[in-house]
Formats: sequence, C-alpha cells, structure tokens
Amino acid sequence: MNSRATSGRTLAAAAVLLAVVGCTGSQATDGALAAYPGAEEQIRERYDAGAMEGGGRCEEVVLASILDASVSREDETSITFDVNYRFLPSAELNAVTKECSGFASRSFTFDKVDGGLVLMRMGGEQDG
Repeated sequence: MNSRATSGRTLAAAAVLLAVVGCTGSQATDGALAAYPGAEEQIRERYDAGAMEGGGRCEEVVLASILDASVSREDETSITFDVNYRFLPSAELNAVTKECSGFASRSFTFDKVDGGLVLMRMGGEQDG
C-alpha cells in the first residue's frame, strides 16, 4: 500500500476524531452539571483563574472542555462533582506546548445556597 495514501487517511481520521471530541466535549450539558444551572460557568471561572497542571510547570492554563462530570458526594448543604476535562495553555502565553495541554480530572465542591450553588473549593494544583 502506498505510504502517502496511508498517511493521508490517518491524518483525515485524526482530524475527524478531533472534530468529534471538540464538538462533544465543549460542554457537559447532558451530564450531572445540567441539573445545576450556573455550576459549569463557576467551574470554568475558578479553574481559569487559579488552576495549575503538570506538577506546577503549567501555571497559566484554561479549561478547554468538560468531558464528563459526576456527583461524588451530596448532602443537604453541599455537593461535590468529579470533573474530567481537557486543558490548554492560556491564550496569553501564545504558545501551545504538549507539556501544558492534556486531560485531567479534579473535584469541585459547592455549597447549596438559596436554591442554587456557590463554588467553595476546587481540588488539584492551584496557584496562590
């Protein structure tokens, strides 16, 4: 088989896979977060403001997509989500490195307040 043709098919398959992941991973609207309006936005804001990855080597990262979220603990006053996500370097860094992009998971704990949720804690590496 022609190696050029095989390379072309491999690249095309990879492009399709990335497009599918990009489309389906952009928001966890059909998962556990869907039942809690505003929770995903709070997670994104807290992650983008203070998360670190890579053992502290990646200090400025952004949450590119939430792939999955599940409730790991819930009681009358709080709820904790375990969130699987994709992260990328901050656009301000103007560089994409393999070290500072990838997939990870961490927990986010919310207090239940006046019928809504208020994010109180984010697990994982954080600056400050």
